Amino acid sequence: MSDLFRAPDAHPMLAPVLVIVLSAWTLVDGLVHYIDGSSDPLFPWWVTLLLVVGGPMTVVGLSVVQIVRQRALLGIDIRSASVEPPSQIVRVVGGMLRRAARVGG
Repeated sequence: MSDLFRAPDAHPMLAPVLVIVLSAWTLVDGLVHYIDGSSDPLFPWWVTLLLVVGGPMTVVGLSVVQIVRQRALLGIDIRSASVEPPSQIVRVVGGMLRRAARVGG
């Protein structure tokens, strides 16, 4: 199973927190366009409001569930997660440091 842009390599909570922020942005943008009347009234008002509010709120709810599960099952907290760097990055940086030491020494 692949994750959202390998975000857990940086921090296990990065993907759900980023999704919550982007969903809130989408919700606010959709509500502003709905209130302005600048959106095309393709659907009845109640369908438009359901889509504008329901979609982002569903995504936020699923992200909150993911955060709660990671905290309960894995003991990962947003502030105190210790993340090991990916082995590929460690190899690349280690190789660069060894080459720099040979050239400089």
